[in-house]
Amino acid sequence: MKPEDQSADGPVRAGPLRRPFSRRRGLKAALTVLALAAAGVASVASVEPPDGYILAPVERRTIVSAVDATGRVEPTLTVEIGSQMSGQVAEVLVDVNHAVTRGQVIAVLDDTSLDARARQARADVAIAEVGVRNQAAAVDKAQADLLNARHMKAVLKGRLTSALADHDEAKSNYLRRKKLADRKTISQSELGAADATRRAAAGRVAAARAELLVQDARIAAAEAALRMAEAGLDNARAVVIQKQAALDQAEYDLARTVITAPIDGTVIAREVDPGQTVAASLESRRLFLIAADLRQMEIHVFVDEADIGRIAVGQPATFTVDAHPARRFSGRVAKILKAPAILHNVVTFPVVLASANTNLVLLPGMTAHTRIIVGEAEAVLSVPNAALRFSPGPVADAATPTVWLVDERGDPSPVHIVPGLTNYSVTEVVSGPLSEGQQVITGAGTAR
Repeated sequence: MKPEDQSADGPVRAGPLRRPFSRRRGLKAALTVLALAAAGVASVASVEPPDGYILAPVERRTIVSAVDATGRVEPTLTVEIGSQMSGQVAEVLVDVNHAVTRGQVIAVLDDTSLDARARQARADVAIAEVGVRNQAAAVDKAQADLLNARHMKAVLKGRLTSALADHDEAKSNYLRRKKLADRKTISQSELGAADATRRAAAGRVAAARAELLVQDARIAAAEAALRMAEAGLDNARAVVIQKQAALDQAEYDLARTVITAPIDGTVIAREVDPGQTVAASLESRRLFLIAADLRQMEIHVFVDEADIGRIAVGQPATFTVDAHPARRFSGRVAKILKAPAILHNVVTFPVVLASANTNLVLLPGMTAHTRIIVGEAEAVLSVPNAALRFSPGPVADAATPTVWLVDERGDPSPVHIVPGLTNYSVTEVVSGPLSEGQQVITGAGTAR
């Protein structure tokens, strides 16, 4: 690759500035060309350029087309670490540049009040569990009372059955006695005794039935008491769950007083010291910034909208940093973000380059001057960009890329070409009636 291919300067002049073109000098130049052609050594490149024009040769060269952009070196992943709890910082265990591992303790907050709250929550859970056991015992008692009531009902049913049997026997005995008394075979006193026995048996039947009704009410009350006891047990269990949730929250808050590293990496910022008070809020204050792996870095650049169409993922790139101006680093396009940035009506798009940093010379925040290679062509015919910009006057077909040669009369002659890859100084000639060594006009001089 020739140095001038990557230069932002204009094309190299092929001849010195000359006086305005004259017909006499043009004829002399034309005769010189004819004489060289007759000798078999004609070469357009050796023609003395006519006065009034600046010429440059058509050459074969390697053209590298690139997009330049400026950005910053950033780690591939950074994690901001804050605090979910408010309190005073008791310990800070790491500093900038310290390597940390996932789960490593990096800072500790004062946990006095939170520890007391956790102990209170544990006591509340213990009391609630005792309440569950008491309610469970109440349920057992209610179940036993209901069982006893039902057993007593069975006993009362037996008493009623016995009373009914006694009443039937007493009634039958009374009826027999009454028949005998009607026939005057027994005394009225014996009949009265049988009647008294019958009435007493009837009373016992009524009493047994009343006791049975009372027992039914007792059973209903026992069933209600059991339901209440079971509801109380459910409530006690719910209280345990509630108190356990409060304990979990208290222990979670207590655990959050110990701040740990969420990833393996390197501390690149520390913004807290022991004794400082941390106030947790919706926008938590940053305490630490950890970079995941400084051996892999990203360069975040902004590419102008006119160039973003030429950028593609995977394209190679080079860049330098001010800290190492003589060293050129390499990378590749990793991401093209569809998030335009508009500043002073200038639209740019973020592009992320990936680069290895095995020796750790690239540091986060360094300014990177990048060049993204968007195309490369080797040993192709090329003309200076100035030749494409030159025109001796109005052009009929301005839409067709045109370069100008000097004809045998010393006049500019147009040549239409199809341009290809271009950089800051030269453009590839894909097709057109040009050959290597010809001289194209790149500008007009002034009279000496």
